[in-house]
Amino acid sequence: MRFQAGTQIVLIVISVVIVFTVVKPKFSEIAYQQNEMVTYRTALDNIGRYNQRLQALLNQAKAMSALERENLFRYLPEEIDAVVVGRDISNMADSNGLLLLEVEPATPVRVTTTLNEQGVVAEQTADAGMVAPPAETTEGTAQKSGMYAQKFKVSVVGTYDQMKSFLKDLERNAYPLRLLEFEFAIEETDNSLLEYNLVVETYSLKGN
Repeated sequence: MRFQAGTQIVLIVISVVIVFTVVKPKFSEIAYQQNEMVTYRTALDNIGRYNQRLQALLNQAKAMSALERENLFRYLPEEIDAVVVGRDISNMADSNGLLLLEVEPATPVRVTTTLNEQGVVAEQTADAGMVAPPAETTEGTAQKSGMYAQKFKVSVVGTYDQMKSFLKDLERNAYPLRLLEFEFAIEETDNSLLEYNLVVETYSLKGN
């Protein structure tokens, strides 16, 4: 009886050793391989969806007319021509009776976006024709986008109604001229005239 009991104990010990040294590692390896297969299949599914989306975008691009493509490239050109933008701003000021004092372009900079913890870009609530809200500090990761931005400092003199019409023209422009800063001061020589200092921003796909 003692011999049988001892044999059973030895067999139990051997079984435990086999479970922890052979069976359990094997199960872990199988589970790892299954996870790898799931990851691989997910990647394949994502590639398939991306290819479908890319093909859909290519089909949309091919279906665009020459006029639509021209308007699109005007709205978001490959590069910003500071001379052309300055001329457009000057023409808008002149057409609204404003006296243009200055149009000063800044150096183009790469546009960055901030991703939150879920990897989603923070929603932009500002309208392109309105003043941009003050920058808020948010937790996230800064990511460089594929666009460039260039600011233009503009100084003009005119009446309140003239400035209102000028701002409407900025909003209706063929390409974005986003108003970032807006200040004004009363002219000492004529109370009906105001000096306005603005900063507007436009965008392109590439830097100059």
